[in-house]
Amino acid sequence: MSTTIDVKTELQQRLDEFSNVYRTGIWEDLIEFYTPDAIMQGRTDITAIKRLITQYMVEYDDIRFTITDTGTIGKDGLVYSTIAFNLHKRGEKVAEPGKEICIWKKNGDKFCFHRAVWNADEAIETYTKHI
Repeated sequence: MSTTIDVKTELQQRLDEFSNVYRTGIWEDLIEFYTPDAIMQGRTDITAIKRLITQYMVEYDDIRFTITDTGTIGKDGLVYSTIAFNLHKRGEKVAEPGKEICIWKKNGDKFCFHRAVWNADEAIETYTKHI
């Protein structure tokens, strides 16, 4: 029996792991989910990414992701995913929905966030033009 899983399942598992770690509120444990050269929402260094994510951790105590599509980009192993997510604001019962496109890159044997932008209608067009 093969233990190979498809990319969409692998990425969904990775996002579920991210959500579990996010709920702990410990930024340092999230670093493993990013490539060393990750760019998130225009932030080009890990310190700026940390500031962005920790701002969300103050306001939102939970995030849940659902991958809607995946595909490959080029020949160097990059993978994209489109994602729907729900952010749960602290002290509120209603979740705020959003959308995201991520470019994933393997770091060792695990996919990591390489490029990402969320809540942008032209996200796919923007990122695929620059790769």
